[in-house]
Amino acid sequence: MPEITETTPRTNITIQGETFAAPQPYAEGHVLSGNEANALNQTYAENLRNNFASKVKAAQEAGTFDLAQFQSEFDEYASGYEFGVRSGGGGGGGRSANPVRAEAMSIARALVKKAIVKKGLKLSDYTAADITARATAALDKGDDTSASIMALATQRVEATKDITDIDLDSEEEVAPAKAKKGASAE
Repeated sequence: MPEITETTPRTNITIQGETFAAPQPYAEGHVLSGNEANALNQTYAENLRNNFASKVKAAQEAGTFDLAQFQSEFDEYASGYEFGVRSGGGGGGGRSANPVRAEAMSIARALVKKAIVKKGLKLSDYTAADITARATAALDKGDDTSASIMALATQRVEATKDITDIDLDSEEEVAPAKAKKGASAE
């Protein structure tokens, strides 16, 4: 545990309505103790589980869950996961801050997987890093295929920009489950 002194940076946190100045002793380059590493690894695993759970559940409910395929997708997601960076939960690893590039990588990964299957090979024989490396190489070629992928990615990102407003006017439709539980029956 790092030493906490009066010069240790602090941030305000609220506990039961009261504000406390909590020390922030960890900084980039801090060497972790064994206990700190265990706590960080536990939080990392919990975040991965929480962020990937809905995708697994949806596939299970649809009857399309394939462990080998999902392990590959999970590995890909885990390899690109960063604490504090929001990337849309369980999408794919190595998310770019550029939404067009991120969408292009998603398209390229799907095309790499399709090519593997088309050749009669098993996806489970490839790691997420292998697929991502091949997708990156395909995008970085600068050929007609990579230009087509980037154009499609641009179209998709632009299309979602036009679909930003969802009508949440009806309070009944958006009331959280907790609020609905406590509501009286009419």
